[in-house]
Amino acid sequence: MSTTPLVNRSYNTALLLVRLFGVVCIAWGVIGLTFATAAVILAAADAPDWLVENTLPYAVTSMLTSPLYILVGGILLGISPRVAAFIVKLSKPES
Repeated sequence: MSTTPLVNRSYNTALLLVRLFGVVCIAWGVIGLTFATAAVILAAADAPDWLVENTLPYAVTSMLTSPLYILVGGILLGISPRVAAFIVKLSKPES
């Protein structure tokens, strides 16, 4: 099966964007886990109440959702060639 240069370029662009989105998801998850860890350390170190009481609710939310972002980013990186091929199949050439 031969591919035209336009299809090949579309596939490469789609692959780059899908992988970039996967990396951004992983980075977002790591930042969230870092924030949650810092908030727990602040709470354990007897930081001022005005600081701890404002950050702990967000830290709990971040602790629950950040692993999901990391998981979604890892899955996207793993299946990115198939996702890019699906995007190219659905898109039409610009003629």
